[in-house]
Formats: sequence, C-alpha cells, structure tokens
Amino acid sequence: MTANGGVGSITFDLETLVARVRVTFPDLSFTQAELEDRGGDHCVLVLDNEYAFRFPRTPDHHLGLELAVLSALQGRCVLPTPHYEFVAPDCSFAGYRFLPGIELTPALFATLRRPVQNHILDQAVLMLNTLHSLEPNQIAGEQVWRMTWTAVQFTKRGRQRLATIERSFPALAGEIAAFYCVYENDRAPLKVVLHGDLTEDHLLLSTDRDRLAGIIDFGDVGLGDPADDLKGFWAFGAGAVAHVLKGYSGRGADPGLPERSRHAYLRYRIDRFAELLCEDGPVPITAEAGRLHRLLIGIQDK
Repeated sequence: MTANGGVGSITFDLETLVARVRVTFPDLSFTQAELEDRGGDHCVLVLDNEYAFRFPRTPDHHLGLELAVLSALQGRCVLPTPHYEFVAPDCSFAGYRFLPGIELTPALFATLRRPVQNHILDQAVLMLNTLHSLEPNQIAGEQVWRMTWTAVQFTKRGRQRLATIERSFPALAGEIAAFYCVYENDRAPLKVVLHGDLTEDHLLLSTDRDRLAGIIDFGDVGLGDPADDLKGFWAFGAGAVAHVLKGYSGRGADPGLPERSRHAYLRYRIDRFAELLCEDGPVPITAEAGRLHRLLIGIQDK
C-alpha cells in the first residue's frame, strides 16, 4: 500500500468502463464483459475471459509507473509478467492478455513434490533479485515514485482497528497490540523497487503444476522495504522462506530482513482479519482468529 492509497477513490460501473474501452480501442472486438470490483486500488474489466483491463481508483495508482517498471523487467525477468497491449493515451487504463496459470494457494503448494516446490521458489527469488536490483532513477523521476507504507503507518492504522477486534476477541486484541509495539520499530536500511503486493493470489502456477507460469498485478509498485515483497512466502511455511532467503541477493547487508519479513506477514494477516470482521455474511471468523493467535505466538499451521 502506498502512503496516499484510498484518497479520492473512484467508483466504476460496468457500462461506463465498457464504453471507454470501445471508444479508445475501436478495433478490439469482444462480446462478454465482467467487472471485478474487489480490489482496493484498481478495478478490473474482464473481456471474453481473455483480456484484463485495469482501472486505477486513485491518481496515486496511475498506471504509468507500473508500465515503466514492467518495461524495465522485459528481457531481464525470468518469469512472464503482464504485457499491456492496450494502453489509453493518458495511461488512465490499460489491458493485457491473461497469463495462463492457476493461483498458487498454500494448500496447492503443499501438494507439490519438494523438488517442484524448490524450483518454484527459485524462480520467484530470481525475479525478486532482478526487480529489487532495478535502479529507480533509470525508470522514473523522483517525483513519480510512490513510497510504500512504513511500519509506523501500518501500525497507526492497525491500532485504529483494534477496538473493533477487541469487542469480539479481547485476548487476541491484546496479542495484536503487543505485536504492534515491536513491529512499529522495523526499519529497512535501503529502499528498493517493490512489487508491492506479492501474495499467493498473484503467483501463478503452470497448468502442468511443475513451475511458476508468471507473476501478475504490479499495480502497487513503489519504493520500500524488501521485506514487504518477501512476506507472502510465509504462507508456504518457514522452510519456504528460508529457501527464498538463501537465494536472495538484495542490494547489501540486511541481517534484519528475515524477521522484518515475518513481521510484515503477521501485519498482513492482521489486516485481513480486521477486514473479515467488517464483511457482511457468514465467515469462519472464529477459526481465523485461532489461526492468527497461533501465528502471533509463533506456531505455523501445517
């Protein structure tokens, strides 16, 4: 998340977005359109289950930076990334052909043979090494770059949500409050170019289930703590994180990176839990509270 995320957010509707695509790209033929409106920073228009058109909700998520980073990765990244074939003249929206693959959930990862797991992690860490080694000033000017949220900013927002958690889960709220007292002190010695949202739903497994087919959703690219791009691997277990860290080269000595990445994952899970509490409809909230409690006291679910 960027420091100004959510400010001046725009609401979209299907009919308006379809009209914008047809007017801007009259040669693009499609018969079906579906609006994916769950993302906080972007909404996605899916055309014929073949193309994804992304529309930023805020000026802070203007597609120009994402396009510049993806261009810098071309020819250097070992994994497929979105290739935007259709870009509006003002970069207010853009579309790319879907990458083939399936979401790499922790449950799916656990079914794979260990050599396949390691190969997937090796692919991911090579991509991270390439991404994090990019020189920001060779991609965009200083005024263009977004700064991802710091631990202090995340902690401030998290503490504002604690009252809601405390009403239903007072003991868990106490554990979360204690965690924030530690987490808010995390500092990165160096900021790097981040994917910004590298979680399981943005890692695509090949249909043969033998390799990563690609990495998607670079809409949150920015400069920040490399630990934020490593946090998602904790969903696959501590062993997966150790494997990634062994191959991670970074841009200098960073002995605190393993612990900061674990803190970033815990913060991410707390954020998801707080969002579940606010959703309508039945959710397995008690079970999720138990999982979060175990993570906070250092027990990783199998």
